Amino acid sequence: GRWETRVVGCGAAAVRTALGQSDEAMSLLREIDAQGMLWTCDIGVSWLFDSLRGDPRFADLGRQRRAR
Repeated sequence: GRWETRVVGCGAAAVRTALGQSDEAMSLLREIDAQGMLWTCDIGVSWLFDSLRGDPRFADLGRQRRAR
């Protein structure tokens, strides 16, 4: 279902982040966000995404999420 798909997507984004593949991770996070499920990734608090916090694209995701 939709929930399971997003949990897998969040995990894939976390793996890409850990591998230093920030472009791929951001692409996955934007896709999850487009489906309205970014909240399932806990990007605001999860240490898994710490290395992306300095990326302006990541900051934009957080702003877009809070604006909704």
